[in-house]
Amino acid sequence: MTLGLQLKKLEQHGLVSRKIYGKKPPVKVVYSLSNFGKTLVPILADLSL
Repeated sequence: MTLGLQLKKLEQHGLVSRKIYGKKPPVKVVYSLSNFGKTLVPILADLSL
């Protein structure tokens, strides 16, 4: 699975948010953890992932 597809799935599940900067190519796209994604950080840390 490509990185683009993985990011799209994470966004669809609400784990990351996507922000697009600019209107004309090349645009800048920044992904960050959503609030829901941030709630999973301690759980994943406990699992040592």
